[in-house]
Amino acid sequence: MKFLLSLLVIAASAADKILVLYDNPRVKISHGDTLAPLAELGNELVFKQADDASLELTRYGVNLYKGLIVLAPSVDEFGGKINSATITEFVDNGGNVLIAAGKTVGDEIRQTAAEIGVELDEAGTQVIDHGRVNAIEDSGDHTAFTVEPNQFIPAEIITGKISEAMTFEGIGMKLDAANKLVFPIAWAAPTAYSWYPNEPISEYPMALGKNIVLVAGLQARNNARVVIAGSLKMFKTSETAKNILLWAMKCRGVLRESNVKHNLVRETKSPEFYTIMEDAHYELTVEELVKGQWEPFQGNDMFLDFHRLDPFVRTRLQNKKGVFSVDFKLPDVYGVFQFRTKLQALRLYRNCQSRSGVCSTTPSQPVRAIYLQCLSLLFLGFFNDGGRCTDVFRSALSL
Repeated sequence: MKFLLSLLVIAASAADKILVLYDNPRVKISHGDTLAPLAELGNELVFKQADDASLELTRYGVNLYKGLIVLAPSVDEFGGKINSATITEFVDNGGNVLIAAGKTVGDEIRQTAAEIGVELDEAGTQVIDHGRVNAIEDSGDHTAFTVEPNQFIPAEIITGKISEAMTFEGIGMKLDAANKLVFPIAWAAPTAYSWYPNEPISEYPMALGKNIVLVAGLQARNNARVVIAGSLKMFKTSETAKNILLWAMKCRGVLRESNVKHNLVRETKSPEFYTIMEDAHYELTVEELVKGQWEPFQGNDMFLDFHRLDPFVRTRLQNKKGVFSVDFKLPDVYGVFQFRTKLQALRLYRNCQSRSGVCSTTPSQPVRAIYLQCLSLLFLGFFNDGGRCTDVFRSALSL
């Protein structure tokens, strides 16, 4: 009983605590503006040296913190009980992580990034862009350059509304194509490449142009979030950096559901079972975390699936000030069904998904018809004339 009580105490104390690791104490000042919104939203920031011997992220399998921010790009080994394996365990338990790399990257950060499907370029390399040099920040090797708004993912829930360019100086990355959960948040311009500064290129670089990822993100299946940035300087003073940090720590872009109800139309109590072809009603309340407060979700892309192995009914939920509901007829199929809700924006059919009448595939239909006609005439002419080509067959070939 005491053990369970201690676990509850640990979980409760970790609810709003974020561990910030640094290798240079000046980071607390240089990046203070970027970290400030986290504290303003009620989070407790715990600053510690990256090599502190008392460091730990989990205890008895329970996370000690809500999130981890690593602003120590050059650290080779973390102190205490933190390493790439414990950071991965922290994420598996639902913890959120943001890691900012730089010109030099330690082995632990490199290995942690690899665990989530992000490959950092070789030690000593940097992203170089001769076309977008930031003359104020650059030291002459063109490794400090601007990142324009069109080089960010078009998702304001992550980046916010981008109105100004940011400065990047650090290492390039590429994503593991096998990991479908990791995605680019920012990428390099077509004029950029990743190589050793002031050295001639002797082989093909790891990546070129837009294939160089500057900031990568991941939302795991347990909703834990991870952001890997190739530049510590990028997170100095920028509204975009603040928004990315807030998203990574689950202070924005978070939904919660409550008051889930299902019943027959014109009734209020949920029955023990439903009968086929009955009219059912389903509703739930969805709220969005906005500036630390839960507000009614304003989206219109919520769907309900009445699911048994596959969805038998898929219908849009109507939004009435954050209360999503729909009336629908149960299918003429018996079995054990589930009510499943999901948020998914509508889009056009892909060409491979479209029906034969879609305009994109229409030009191919006459070609298929002519081909089948020629094939039919070929066989008709062959068998009706003892294997010799008839005039009909030759006319078919002329088509």
